[in-house]
Amino acid sequence: MSFRVARASFEHLDSVNALIARAKASGGHAPDYLRAALPLLRVDETYLSENLCFEIREGEALRGFAAVSEERGEKILDHLWVDPEHHGRGAGRVALAAIRSLALKQGWPRLLVWPDPGARGFYEKAGFTDTGLRRPSRVTGGPEFAQYRKDLESDGVPARANSPPVVYSPPFYRETRPELIHRLIDETPFALLITDQDGAISHLPLLREGETLVGHMARANPQWRGLNEKPACRAVFPGPHAYVTSAWYAPRPDNVPTWNYAAVHVHARFEIISDPAAAFAAMERMVARFEARYGVGWALPQAEPALDALMKAIVVFRLMEPRYDAKFKLSQRQEPADRARVIEGLSRSGAEAARDLARWMREIPLANPAAEG
Repeated sequence: MSFRVARASFEHLDSVNALIARAKASGGHAPDYLRAALPLLRVDETYLSENLCFEIREGEALRGFAAVSEERGEKILDHLWVDPEHHGRGAGRVALAAIRSLALKQGWPRLLVWPDPGARGFYEKAGFTDTGLRRPSRVTGGPEFAQYRKDLESDGVPARANSPPVVYSPPFYRETRPELIHRLIDETPFALLITDQDGAISHLPLLREGETLVGHMARANPQWRGLNEKPACRAVFPGPHAYVTSAWYAPRPDNVPTWNYAAVHVHARFEIISDPAAAFAAMERMVARFEARYGVGWALPQAEPALDALMKAIVVFRLMEPRYDAKFKLSQRQEPADRARVIEGLSRSGAEAARDLARWMREIPLANPAAEG
């Protein structure tokens, strides 16, 4: 008998929650963790009415449950549970196929999921990739969760016109390692802040503090008012980049020049720091960070009149809940000898940007060398 997917029903909630409990318990978690985690996974009538929820059935028997929610315009696979007695029979794949079909009709650009650590292999086989984002469990002492993403545009699903596009990146250029993404932001903090709603743009520095970006703009700049109403935005960090001549490659008839670069797009939620003390402290940290390279000892004025005038002229903000799209195009597809000649040529360039790119290419271990793709 084959599996079918149907919209979840209020009358089956007890069965759904019992199935979720069995499926979660099959993951080998500690009893104390399970006791605290299961109430957080419980599905009620409100959740069922506000989200896309599905039952996976075999005949009339419930075999699984799936649910998709929406957060800041992103579709999140909140639940995908299969009864442990029916693992390995394809119920999960059937549910993902049904969700993909719905995505095709509604034009979702991608699907995100924070799976149980033991389920990561299932999502990788289904075409999801690790975004590099991590978050702790909501239960003290629970496991760390990794975010996975499936880009549905590349899977034949058209993106909605009002969805923020992802960066075009073949798999061998896509970068997901958090330490490298953070390094690029830290080394090249001057960014473009773009409002998703209307495309308004400002050029400004952003200070990374953990997974939060802090910045400020002139109060006369109308962009902050729009972001206060519609907070979805992106910050674009153009990293090192330079022209690469094909003369640096071994002679081949199909050689062409190109442009190497690294860039990070951060999709986030804009939030004004309204507390005056917190806003001033953020500005002090930013000034201290950028002044350090000059060593001249300048600091923000402490005199009250000057300080008041300064703070009244700006809006201090933070960018919360980041999601990264990063592309590092660093000659991964070239033969090692050709890549070495590119690094050497860039290192001898008279342009500081080219030498900076050479340093990145030299120091960063390749996640996607030519031999892999």
